[in-house]
Amino acid sequence: ERQREAPLDDATTHCCATPEQRAYLRSVYRYFNETRFDGLLPLDIPVRLSNRMRSALGHMMPGERSDGDRYVVEIALNCDLMLQGNGAERADTLLHEMAHVADWLESGERGHGASWRAWASKAGCQPTRLYERPVHYRRNRRQSVLRVPPLPSAIRGI
Repeated sequence: ERQREAPLDDATTHCCATPEQRAYLRSVYRYFNETRFDGLLPLDIPVRLSNRMRSALGHMMPGERSDGDRYVVEIALNCDLMLQGNGAERADTLLHEMAHVADWLESGERGHGASWRAWASKAGCQPTRLYERPVHYRRNRRQSVLRVPPLPSAIRGI
């Protein structure tokens, strides 16, 4: 097992998620880790929401220690993905970023190359860099997104 650094706190990462949204994201991450990545990914990777993203839907921030050991600082998702009507986009974006996690930790690759596309295909997300489906965005970017989507039934029992 690779050593991991402690997750960053909310003040450091600028997370705008409510505690309920954090619990939702953690549950979905764990479910996808088990069902799409065979439990390979670390459970302690912070998954946060960002209200700073303008065009991106998510990102994975890789890290590397001085001894060359790779880890993941965080996964961040655009908070607009929590809006009603963005369920498929939210799942696809989280899977996309988790494919980056797997690719970074296993091969040290950071982009959208062949190894990432293989992980994306295994995970069942679109193996593309750009998302072509329409995403619902807030009209007022200053408005907070407090919605917590219901967990899919498959996750509720876990």
